[in-house]
Amino acid sequence: MNEMLIFLIVAGLSYFYAFFSGIGDAANALSTAISTRSLSFNKALVLGFIMQLFGGLVGTGVAVTISSGLVMIDKISLEVVLAGILAMLIWSVFTYIFSIPVSDTHSLVGALLGASIAMGGLNIIVWGGLIKVVSAMLFSPILGFLGGYFLLHMITKIVHAKSTTSMRSLFKKLIILMAGFTSFSNGLNNNQKPVGIILIALVLYTGINSHIVPMWLIVSVAITQAFGVIWGTRLIKTMGSRIIQLSTEQGFCAQASAATVLQLTSWLGIPVSTTQV
Repeated sequence: MNEMLIFLIVAGLSYFYAFFSGIGDAANALSTAISTRSLSFNKALVLGFIMQLFGGLVGTGVAVTISSGLVMIDKISLEVVLAGILAMLIWSVFTYIFSIPVSDTHSLVGALLGASIAMGGLNIIVWGGLIKVVSAMLFSPILGFLGGYFLLHMITKIVHAKSTTSMRSLFKKLIILMAGFTSFSNGLNNNQKPVGIILIALVLYTGINSHIVPMWLIVSVAITQAFGVIWGTRLIKTMGSRIIQLSTEQGFCAQASAATVLQLTSWLGIPVSTTQV
């Protein structure tokens, strides 16, 4: 197959992935605000769209990790990238059809590694980068759990010392703030994953530096992902009401903990699962 054609297919599928990633991000970031009735459904979608877009325009560490921190780019081909993105998307579409919240990060890393190993064996892996990513996959949900657990204990003491009605009114407003912050954090981490895939393809096709991410690429993927938020209604309902019912205080703690973990891992250049956090 012609290299230009493969490159265009990889780029097109990556933008499709960005769109689907936005769908999942909507559920992750906005579900607690809607579940606790802090925001109406439509207002939550507008907030998610704006903050997801803004977050996608900041930082490139995760994209660089995806493009050069997992496998040796000089030992793979565009066909490997195509196989990886196709495998990941097939699984993502399947889980979306059945409204199952899963980690597209795990799917992407696994698919990319599987396709690369099929071509060049285990020697093709950048072990230092892989260990960092896998460690974050294991520990980020634990950090999210601990953050939510201990933050709620602190909040409970404050609520008991104050008027319950006034405090719940305050937390409803804080949850809106946290929903925006989580959407921003999602954009900062998840936007960089499709950017990283396209960057690999650009390196292989044009020979550009894998550590320099073009601004046009960041902007176009961020816009695509933000539009996916509008289509995330089904997963929002699953995450917001069918898994667990949250009080106002619990919703605030969940959002604050998740967003903080996402910020930390994003600035460290580590792709993690926003769903699991």
